[in-house]
Amino acid sequence: MLSDMECVEKVIRGETECFDLLVERYRSKVQSLVYNHVRQSETAQDLTQDIFFKVFRKLDKFKGESKFSSWLYRIAVNECIDYIRSHKKKAEESLELAFEKGFEVLDTSEYSDVQGRHERKVERQLVQKALATLTPEMRSVIVLKVYEERTFEEISEILSIPTSTVKSRLYKALENLGRSYRRRTLLREVTP
Repeated sequence: MLSDMECVEKVIRGETECFDLLVERYRSKVQSLVYNHVRQSETAQDLTQDIFFKVFRKLDKFKGESKFSSWLYRIAVNECIDYIRSHKKKAEESLELAFEKGFEVLDTSEYSDVQGRHERKVERQLVQKALATLTPEMRSVIVLKVYEERTFEEISEILSIPTSTVKSRLYKALENLGRSYRRRTLLREVTP
């Protein structure tokens, strides 16, 4: 079986079918990483395709100074951060436009449909909402550490930041996550 670096070298030399091996090796991991950032299956699939297309175009820039998987995950995390930022901005603009036009925005929060739902699903939604309040950089550290079970050193390599920064972001992210979760839980308890 070819190593990642051997596949990369063959693709750069024109044997593009070797890229299929890399895609096959990493597609589910990348898609899982992306899904844990965006929390929508269809969007995760689309972003995963975009990420592999970008990786293919930039493959000649990979010098082997880090593991291929770290380089790939760095590209994936950056794409997720870009998507989250642009999606958040579009959502805010749409909401502002709706208010300007005088439309009432329907309550689509998880609280509007709590009746009859299983408590675990509500808890999961609360955690997802709390995750959405984090900056994309903090969310990436949480996703890589908690969902992807990466070590601090691996996260440091993937994000190209010092290990101490990874730990600091994780601590701040967990602190903010806890605060947001407690606030949402309290609101849920006092809202009829």
